[in-house]
Amino acid sequence: MELNTVNIASRTCTRGLIRAKISPYMSKMKLYGEKSDVVYLTQNKDPFFAYLTRKVFEEVDWSKKNGRLLDLGCGSGRLALAAVRNGFEVVGVDYVAKAINIANDEAKRLGLTDRVRFMQGDLTAVESGQFGKFDYVVLMEVIEHIDDYQKVIDFAWGSLKPGGKLLLTTPNDPAYWTILDDYARHIRRFTIPQVKIALKKFSKVKIGTFGYPLHRLAELIYNLLMQSRNLKHKPKLFRLNPFVSALYYAIGSFVMAIDDLFAWRDGGTTIIAIAAK
Repeated sequence: MELNTVNIASRTCTRGLIRAKISPYMSKMKLYGEKSDVVYLTQNKDPFFAYLTRKVFEEVDWSKKNGRLLDLGCGSGRLALAAVRNGFEVVGVDYVAKAINIANDEAKRLGLTDRVRFMQGDLTAVESGQFGKFDYVVLMEVIEHIDDYQKVIDFAWGSLKPGGKLLLTTPNDPAYWTILDDYARHIRRFTIPQVKIALKKFSKVKIGTFGYPLHRLAELIYNLLMQSRNLKHKPKLFRLNPFVSALYYAIGSFVMAIDDLFAWRDGGTTIIAIAAK
């Protein structure tokens, strides 16, 4: 697998892990204060995130020989490892060491380490072309955490081969702000016009939303319930009990299956953009 040398200021390398100085312009999710098993289950075994992955993967040509994908803000490796299982070579970058360690452990467990490389790095300090060129770059639920998000989107553009595609998702509309945004430490929510402006370098952009109407309604009800009782969001309540976890996944999968009938329309909880270079 071809991997360019990573050059990030203030780093040391240990077994392929890039330990980078973290930028103050990137927010760190409260989730990473939880135990690793909660982080893994939240990011890798969640019906909403599984749906996001399926939707962006609808835009990927898996028949492409020697296909390469760069996952910026890869978290604990859900999407990156799914791409590897579909035959692509993948580089995943995230600024949280715990997430990278989980992703590396999962890659080893699945026997996929020969086709994926996970590295810790600051997305606001990356240098043009330092990871090479890719057929696809993913920014899934990332730019809402970054102050200078335009710099990261421009880096994604520069990392694509001619004709390559950026696959981007981000929470939709500041008016939908909930306790979940606070927990995730989002800096902002975007509007569709804002995302279109940020993607101005790309030659063709397909954009819409999903998560309407049921996911939006579920988030609204949950937000009102938690605020009325002055409660905090605790993801482990949905993850560590096997029965509750299975019920949550089943209900969540049903919600997303219904909402998929309204995908790409306005009003959803999440913006999706497919941008071609």
